[in-house]
Amino acid sequence: MIIDKTFKGGIFAKGNVRLIYDKNAFNINIDERIISNIWNEEKKRLGDGLFDGQLFCGGKIEYDDSNILIYGSFLPYRYIVARMRKGIFKEDILPLGVSGITITNENGKKFVVFAKRAANSFLDAGLIELVPSGGIDRECLNDD
Repeated sequence: MIIDKTFKGGIFAKGNVRLIYDKNAFNINIDERIISNIWNEEKKRLGDGLFDGQLFCGGKIEYDDSNILIYGSFLPYRYIVARMRKGIFKEDILPLGVSGITITNENGKKFVVFAKRAANSFLDAGLIELVPSGGIDRECLNDD
């Protein structure tokens, strides 16, 4: 397994990655009004396209020779925005994302597909990313 923790605190792995849902992974005890104020400021700055969905965030990470176990829970996006903008939580919250690689064949030549993130994105606005890429929302949750 290859593990690289050098890029923006991220973990990139080649091997088995398993997300372990723990509804009690985070004990966030912050006044919701503070989070709402930060969220409203960002919505004013970036527009109404900013969506407050639930994203899987890792808290505790364990790994061995063939597995990475990421324990975490779903948090509202407004919490992630508040954490990244103001650093108001003591908890180490790591919003998880995934990227795939799409290869297309045009006139006998292979190309990797990239997309440019919207200029009004909170995270990495205007940067190029692989297609598909995104966060892990509640629709990904299943019994296994």
